[in-house]
Amino acid sequence: MVIFRQIFRIVFLVLLLGVLFVIASSSGCSRPMKVVPQEFYSFRLVEASHYGIELAGRKTANGEVFNPSLLTAAHKELPFGTIVQVGNPRTKKSVRVRINDRGPYVGNREIDLSTAAANAIGFSGVGKLHIRVLKTEPRQNRNRQNEPAPVKARIVVPAGTPSPSL
Repeated sequence: MVIFRQIFRIVFLVLLLGVLFVIASSSGCSRPMKVVPQEFYSFRLVEASHYGIELAGRKTANGEVFNPSLLTAAHKELPFGTIVQVGNPRTKKSVRVRINDRGPYVGNREIDLSTAAANAIGFSGVGKLHIRVLKTEPRQNRNRQNEPAPVKARIVVPAGTPSPSL
């Protein structure tokens, strides 16, 4: 009788793990897009947030070490290396960021900006930002440890506005 209980427990655990695996793989777990939909190439107003120095030094989803002073961002589905233009409708400033992480996984947020990117457009906390994909070619043959692909800061400021102090 004891042997049957042990066999039943093992079979039950295997079946349970199988069901959990199927649920996790079929649910909305973030998988990179194979083809970026055309609407991602025009500006869309999305919920956004930023993450900062508390994660500095940790590895991002693509294997890089997170540096909050770089112009990077996290997105659930866009391929790593994608260049996205992010604009703040309140300040009328925009910046180009490179996707190097996955997330955000809170509410309806679509993008998480690094501290440098958020500061460049005068954004903090959670709010609405305009985003649009500029380039979807991930960089190849990079040292994924400590050498992130450079993204030059390109801040667009309306005429007559004082320059930001970063």
